[in-house]
Amino acid sequence: MRSMETAKGKTVSVLKWKESDGSVRQDIVAEELILSVYVNGRTCGVLRCSPWEQDELIAGYLFINGIIRTYEDICKLECAGDKLYVTCSERKNHQEEKKSASPQYIKADEVISLMAVFSDMSDVFRKTGGAHSAAVSDGRSIITFTEDVSRHNALYRLAGRCLRKGISFEDKIILFSGRVPEEIMSAVIQLGCSTIISVSAPTSAAVEIAGQNGVMLICFARGDRFNVYTCFERLIR
Repeated sequence: MRSMETAKGKTVSVLKWKESDGSVRQDIVAEELILSVYVNGRTCGVLRCSPWEQDELIAGYLFINGIIRTYEDICKLECAGDKLYVTCSERKNHQEEKKSASPQYIKADEVISLMAVFSDMSDVFRKTGGAHSAAVSDGRSIITFTEDVSRHNALYRLAGRCLRKGISFEDKIILFSGRVPEEIMSAVIQLGCSTIISVSAPTSAAVEIAGQNGVMLICFARGDRFNVYTCFERLIR
């Protein structure tokens, strides 16, 4: 499956104002594609996403939403402008078949060092300031990294890439750049991951379901500081 585009940003004219004066200059903004998705002839949803690697994006989206179980369940993928047509083998009750994740322990200094590396990896964010990132780690290094204009899609891309490469989430840690609301935490649980570390904030619903499902939730991981919201006992001091 081919990526729709490979560009990481689009050049536009912008009036830059500072103090009492301004000038028109060229700047780079993150590209966004509004993509209508059709699965087996039916409307499945609309993704507001970055215009590349749509195969991994849609694989992660379908997996997290319980439509497929493996990357090979996608039989055919065709893109026509802003429409993506997917033919796949549908698997029902995928969520019910998910296994519980094994609890993972992590050292405090590993949280700090991993997030320092993670925060420097986003090429799109450095160029545009308009992207979110997601990565999977074994606790010592980052295994794979994805980015998108949408925080949800960054996670979908990560799920799809790991699905394609056969990387299990069950003994891994998700690193994330965005806010962690209930739907992000539900996706983490669906992936079978027991730890997520984010640069940003959680919501009360995310904290609640993380605790109920044994997911270690670490947020505001910036510099040498972070907050642990659930599973305190799994942080090695």
